[in-house]
Amino acid sequence: MRIRGLAIALGVSISALVCGTGAATEVDRYSIVKCGTLLDVAGKPAKKNMTIVVKNGLIDSVVATGQEPKRDAMPKDAVVDTVDLSGMFVLPGLIDCHVHLTNQWDEGMRLRMVQDSDSLVAVRATVFAKKTLEAGFTTVRDLGARHAETIFALRDGINQGLVVGPRIVASGHPIAITGGHGDFTNGYRQDVWGDQGEADGIGDGPDSCMRAVRNQIKYGADCIKLTATGGVLSASAAGLRQHFTQAELNAIVTAAHMM
Repeated sequence: MRIRGLAIALGVSISALVCGTGAATEVDRYSIVKCGTLLDVAGKPAKKNMTIVVKNGLIDSVVATGQEPKRDAMPKDAVVDTVDLSGMFVLPGLIDCHVHLTNQWDEGMRLRMVQDSDSLVAVRATVFAKKTLEAGFTTVRDLGARHAETIFALRDGINQGLVVGPRIVASGHPIAITGGHGDFTNGYRQDVWGDQGEADGIGDGPDSCMRAVRNQIKYGADCIKLTATGGVLSASAAGLRQHFTQAELNAIVTAAHMM
């Protein structure tokens, strides 16, 4: 009874605090980033001895070093961190519009395609994501993953703060024709890979192409990639010219725009 009475009393006290004074707000958090040289606007000259003031995760101001707000000008309960990059060149995060974070394109890739489990692919992808971020790329667009579920999981894990990496805009499986550049089964024996379908991004005919697009969106795609022609890295002998018919291309674009 004593414990129950204490719990009720605490509940009443907290309720009165929230109702009487308004919901408690989080303290402001500042990061004062001192830059030796700063390139903040593309196409304009870099600036020496600049400071970036970040408030609650957003850039609040960019000023000459020494003109940043002082501690006594901030709320008393504010959390303030100083990042000293005065000996470095600082610029906004780079964007890579075409990556494949679930693959490593080397001589061993084709063997790994049939050896590695989805789980191992996911673990390796977290390493590639971290390396990409540490290279200065804060946003990437992943345009084709053999393991589509893996790239979506990696993207979501980064967004939730579970994994270190850049923001990912992911297409999942590329949309391709049977035997086309985006058909990952090219060059393998039939008993190693079965025929691919719309869930794998493979479409033949306008209706099939529309289903392939809709499947990728259903599974979590942010954008749609299609291999409109052959590609030099493909094991297919289908050539480098146009692969889809015009009707198929129209169906892909229409389905993507509608959703």
